[in-house]
Amino acid sequence: MNQHEFKVHHATPDSVLVQLPDGGFGRLNAASLGGDALAERLLKHLSVRQTLVASPRRARDEQGYLILSCSLQECWSGVLAYPETVRLAMQELYRKNLIVPLGAVQHARVIRSTPKGTIYSIGNGITAVAPHEKIAAGVQANDVRIISYDTESGAVTVASDEGLVSHAPQDAADVAKACDGIAVGYQVTGTILAVSSSTSAVLDVTLPSGARVLVYYNISAAAAKARKPLAVGASLQAVLEYVPSSKELATLLPVLIASDRTPFDAIPAIRSVQPSTRTSGLFPWRDNSGYDAEEGRKNRRDADNDDRPLRKRRMEEAIDAYERQREEDQVPKSPEEFQKLLLGSPNSSFLWTHYMAFHLGLQQVEEARIVAEKALKTIGVRNTKELLNVWVAYLNIENAHGTAESLAAIFRRALQHSDDELVVHEKLADIFKASKKFQQLHALCRAMSSKFRNIPRVWERLGLALIEADKRDQLKRVIKDMGEALKKQEQCVIVEHLAIFEYRNGNVANGRALFEGLVSKLPKQSDLWSAFLDQEVGLITRKVNEGSITFVRDLFERVTSVSLSAKVMQQLLTRYLGFEQTHGNPQGVEKVKAKARAYVEGKIASSASTPMV
Repeated sequence: MNQHEFKVHHATPDSVLVQLPDGGFGRLNAASLGGDALAERLLKHLSVRQTLVASPRRARDEQGYLILSCSLQECWSGVLAYPETVRLAMQELYRKNLIVPLGAVQHARVIRSTPKGTIYSIGNGITAVAPHEKIAAGVQANDVRIISYDTESGAVTVASDEGLVSHAPQDAADVAKACDGIAVGYQVTGTILAVSSSTSAVLDVTLPSGARVLVYYNISAAAAKARKPLAVGASLQAVLEYVPSSKELATLLPVLIASDRTPFDAIPAIRSVQPSTRTSGLFPWRDNSGYDAEEGRKNRRDADNDDRPLRKRRMEEAIDAYERQREEDQVPKSPEEFQKLLLGSPNSSFLWTHYMAFHLGLQQVEEARIVAEKALKTIGVRNTKELLNVWVAYLNIENAHGTAESLAAIFRRALQHSDDELVVHEKLADIFKASKKFQQLHALCRAMSSKFRNIPRVWERLGLALIEADKRDQLKRVIKDMGEALKKQEQCVIVEHLAIFEYRNGNVANGRALFEGLVSKLPKQSDLWSAFLDQEVGLITRKVNEGSITFVRDLFERVTSVSLSAKVMQQLLTRYLGFEQTHGNPQGVEKVKAKARAYVEGKIASSASTPMV
């Protein structure tokens, strides 16, 4: 399955940059995550993580970053074998599961409980709601099971029912084990836990194994009009369309999907196939004799099923697409195979760079250089991205096996033949960083800051290079120079990123110093205070030695003493109260409540004293 874990380098308002295992950077943005409202929510959630799981594409953006996505189709081609309505539901649930673990049990902090339900906080700034569930007074935390995620509001629906929580599968292996013996087409009966719309709901279904799993039920709009409205608590029969019957599938999507169709008329489930070393073994219906015999029996039972040829043709197309992808993923094993493929795809940097890597694997450095030169002469001049990929591979060769002079020579040639010199500089910087040559990285970033003074990301690279080279004494001067070259807001964002980098890499003192400088210069910029608090609360949550409840409490006192808008102050006081409820004591909770009351009363008095015009 084509998905990998990446370390988050830093996030910008519109993208997340990650470090690639072999050097360089990859980027996720709203477009690569789906380009819809859910993609925006997912991007915001991923931006605060330290690591994330994504699928790399064979393409780079205009800045040369490898494009990453969180698409189920790109990490598991088997999803193509499902009917379109099921496939769309799987892809949406897959992205939601990256935001919150659907069906999992989490420890949640109680914010408040009312007769209409209980509101929880489950971390990462996510609010959860348990409708119609009221807990006992004095309870500050509870174990809840995550039911669904609402894209529009960003809220999570949970349930704290003891049976639902205690009978939940613990992990992906438990989910697969619970689904043992259950297959696509299996009919189940469940209780509606939540209704997302007139056409979708979440069911609580008890399987023969005794596990209580979540089943996401979807029907067509036409079917919804012809039946009673979906209601929480009602019993419902459904036919399973997707079953995570293996640990690998349960890791990708640990819930079941069902519909009102009977009988189920989709293609055979590839998940139940026995392992095989042959490609066709992954698709048992490709065995003509076995499948045709089964088809004959089915056709005799149902001669009127005239839409089967269409479904079979679509299935064959999906299989062909899968097999083509497998062929593309297979790298040649000899110079003759590379040359044969390159005759058909002379502009493919993928083949050229792997050809170079083939020689390097045999310690044939000079042959790899010859291949690089041939690639640069062969690839068309209009294929700028393909040429850039070859230049980057060539720079990697010289960095690892050449001299400083040979590397500088290739770098100068790459600049002469590139339309975007900044991208070439950034590629070499990525190479130095990946190979831990921090002195060379620092020198290159210095040159970049002189040549591209008005580009914010260049200054951020320089700041990170100074930190990684342990030259923090020069950082103050760089920040001053940055202020002369960039807008104030751009400088602020970069310093914030540097501070977060310090926190994530263990130098808390320097991170605090950078944040203190920011909030002292811009005390009314609430997002800086929030970022500062995020890092400090994170230290306490991760039980890092530098974490201090007293320091965080002092931060809250400082920010709530600043003159901010009523909406921002309400958010900060609510967060302060939640912090005291989780990490403080009853006296601290009462102190925050009193502070909130005093603020409200002050606002009321101020409003009353303002003369009417």
